[in-house]
Amino acid sequence: RSPPAMELSFGGQGCIMATLACRVQFLDDTDPFNSTNFPEPSRPPLFTFREDLALGTQLAGVHRLLRAPHKLDDCTLQLSHNGAYLDLEATLAEQRDELEGFQDDAGRGKKHSIILRTQLSVRVHACIEKLYNSSGRDLRRALFSLKQIFQDDKDLVHEFVMAEGLTCLIKVGAEADQNYQNYILRALGQIMLYVDGMNGVINHNETIQWLYTLIGSKFRLVVKTALKLLLVFVEYSESNAPLLIQAVSAVDTKRGVKPWSNIMEILEEKDGVDTELLVYAMTLVNKTLSGLPDQDSFYDVVDCLEELGIAAVSQRHLNKKGTDLDLVEQLNIYEVTAYTFCLASYSLSEKASAPPKTESDYIWDQLMANPRELRIQDMDFTDLGEEDDVDVLDVDLGPREAPGPPPPPPPTFLGLPPPPPPPLLDSVVPPPPVPGNLLAPPPVFNAPQGLGWPQVPRGQPAFTKKKKTIRLFWNEVRPFEWPCKNNRRCREFLWSKLEPIKVDTSRLEHLFESKSKELSKTAADGKRQEVIVLDPKRSNAINIGLTVLPPPRTIKIAILNFDEYALNKEGIEKILTMIPTEEEKQKIQEAQLANPDVPLGSAEQFLLTLSSISELSARLHLWAFKMDYETTEKEVAEPLLDLKEGIDQLENNKTLGFILSTLLAIGNFLNGTNAKAFELSYLEKVPEVKDTVHKQSLLHHVCTMVVENFPDSSDLYSEIGAVTRSAKVDFDQLQDNLCQMERRCKASWDHLKAIAKHEMKPVLKQRMSEFLKDCAERIIILKIVHRRIINRFHSFLLFMGHPPYAIREVNINKFCRIISEFALEYRTTRERVLQQKQKRANHRERNKTRGKMITDVIRGTLWLFHSSGSASSWTMGTDESPNVTDDAADEIMDRIVKSATQVPSQRVVPRERKRSRANRKSRKCLGAGVRDLPCLIPKPTGRARGQDCDAARSSDRSFS
Repeated sequence: RSPPAMELSFGGQGCIMATLACRVQFLDDTDPFNSTNFPEPSRPPLFTFREDLALGTQLAGVHRLLRAPHKLDDCTLQLSHNGAYLDLEATLAEQRDELEGFQDDAGRGKKHSIILRTQLSVRVHACIEKLYNSSGRDLRRALFSLKQIFQDDKDLVHEFVMAEGLTCLIKVGAEADQNYQNYILRALGQIMLYVDGMNGVINHNETIQWLYTLIGSKFRLVVKTALKLLLVFVEYSESNAPLLIQAVSAVDTKRGVKPWSNIMEILEEKDGVDTELLVYAMTLVNKTLSGLPDQDSFYDVVDCLEELGIAAVSQRHLNKKGTDLDLVEQLNIYEVTAYTFCLASYSLSEKASAPPKTESDYIWDQLMANPRELRIQDMDFTDLGEEDDVDVLDVDLGPREAPGPPPPPPPTFLGLPPPPPPPLLDSVVPPPPVPGNLLAPPPVFNAPQGLGWPQVPRGQPAFTKKKKTIRLFWNEVRPFEWPCKNNRRCREFLWSKLEPIKVDTSRLEHLFESKSKELSKTAADGKRQEVIVLDPKRSNAINIGLTVLPPPRTIKIAILNFDEYALNKEGIEKILTMIPTEEEKQKIQEAQLANPDVPLGSAEQFLLTLSSISELSARLHLWAFKMDYETTEKEVAEPLLDLKEGIDQLENNKTLGFILSTLLAIGNFLNGTNAKAFELSYLEKVPEVKDTVHKQSLLHHVCTMVVENFPDSSDLYSEIGAVTRSAKVDFDQLQDNLCQMERRCKASWDHLKAIAKHEMKPVLKQRMSEFLKDCAERIIILKIVHRRIINRFHSFLLFMGHPPYAIREVNINKFCRIISEFALEYRTTRERVLQQKQKRANHRERNKTRGKMITDVIRGTLWLFHSSGSASSWTMGTDESPNVTDDAADEIMDRIVKSATQVPSQRVVPRERKRSRANRKSRKCLGAGVRDLPCLIPKPTGRARGQDCDAARSSDRSFS
């Protein structure tokens, strides 16, 4: 059955199309709190709808005809005669039941109309955003209007409950004064009048908990309204009574008081006499008890009330003259027990007002309050304790602990007057580093205020030299009295734990004698008809992109469902570059309406499909964050784990201690000082310093001494793999990436809220919410891990003797690179030293047998195998010059062969072999042995002898 106004029209190629011509209007409800109930314009125009096209494709024409102030993506269509909302994804022909009665007169000759207005989900989210972000007068007006908004549109209540509007009301009400709470209670009462609203309250126990909390308010109107709503809640269904008991138990347990304490405060009239509140309170108790399904729950509630003293309170009211009859009736209903206890009064303290927070801030604060274990996937950071939250550089020192800056050092900074520097250097003190350098040397004549810890005197030089040697231009570090002794990682000083190394001073003096040298010189038509509205460049780019993407229809479904199997990360990034602009969407829609029978071009059709997806940009950005999160997290977490492991590797590395000890001893001798330590930045210069005799590097000599003095030392490089990996990481960029992850996660919450405005599937919304919550928790863990590892690195630098006032300027990447490159150089040098050492050992072994003949080696052995006569002849034949002739060599060889092949009877000492455990014999010997043992077998006589012989032959055959 077709509506009366249906018309038949003919298309461009003679096809019949069903249409519906009707009046259209719009309702300006873009601001739900400042909207009107009167559609515009008062004289509505006519619009012809095609019944075979989805309403969503025709919505742009209605919007343009009415010149409505709404955003096109936020619009929907509503029927004026019954308030039903039309499905934009369906056609009018598929929604004929909704149009029943639409053509009837509305009275006074007026016709019904189709109204263009804002979608329910968009209005609900606008309400929630307004409540979260408003304060003062704006919040008061919004809360006051909320009840009327729910009254005007019955469908809005269900959408409000589904969009977690109840949570919003509770959060706003918890921080508001009594006037705002009254407005919220009025709106909540309107919600509970609808079945959808009551079901939402039943499924949201936090609302019941908040209503019970308001019973303890000091303001009568708030208490009265909250009691009324709880009575309505319990009266609605008997199954709601256990839900109320659950809410009461949760609130009072959290407060640390016995359940039903708020009800007892009303009955005890702590805030004055109010009969109406007493009646409501006792009625609520009785209704709750009557709705309990079992006796155990009933007696649990009664016991709690008796312990709070309800029996005494009931008797006082019953014995008082003039008690309200309704209160007496409720008291008589309640069964009073004799045993009572007294309970001290409790007054509810009001929370101080805080600045308004967004929903994502609330979620983030909740996750911050309960951080998870410090684990990211399979990476373990649990050893980062609370002590790592304290940065040793931020320790607040008292006046006694910070005596002020030390006096400036004398002009001779390193003890003795320095010798003339090498030609490549211009002064004794190295030039200041470029800003941002890793290990900047401390200032010579000034130190930061408050960081002048007393330094340990370095003492007199431990060596005396006869010759002038080259100098090592390191930055000496003097051990200082570090006031932060509680931090176990920098409690001790690395250099104080190193054992002194004895060095060959005469050899060093010879190798590194200062000599003049010359500066080295350096060098220098047959296409089908299509509607094309995009410019060729844009159209061509989209068509090229479509070749690597799924079909447009599949793309739309994949984006709506976040289907990772249909679209990958690269596809999402490509689609982000193709998002249509408002101008492009309008041109395509106008062209489609003007030429309904001509198909759109592939690029235009693709953009039209994308434009039909609500909140396209938010969906794509949220999806991109979801698919990119694991990789980004790995790029942040793994370098942090490497840095933590690298610190442990350097702290516990014995070989590094051997190297530093040796290098310190060599440097003290060459410099003629008694330094306690030096900055590790000098390690990158060690391979460049060479002795003046063999031109071997200082690293070569250090490596040689370490190998000789500590044979169990390692190559260092293979033990600090984490340091090598950390040297390739830009930790400043890593911190930026971590901050970017947090920003993208918070933005994704906003994207999810925007998507939820347009009827997102509950299961999908729940899945994305859980994903974002998990991401937020993991990002919080990463931030804690990052802070603690950086603090641990600062403590490690103090342990390594780095000056405290320069630690903040240390670049982690460059510090690790210096250690890693030095370790690599040390490994290479060590291999070369070990090869040379092995080569010398092989040479010594080679010299032991070089030019010797085998007769010299086996002479002693052969002497035992000959008699004295033959031995003398052997000696006479062999005591010749090594340069023997061919005949002599043949004679020697024959003698050796003859000696080796002589029979055992000729041997002086017979050869003995170890006997096996088993008395083993060959099968042949076993067969012969029976016949060859006459002495062991007695000779038989007569006939028995013949029998025995037969038996013997039989036994012989069995052995064979």
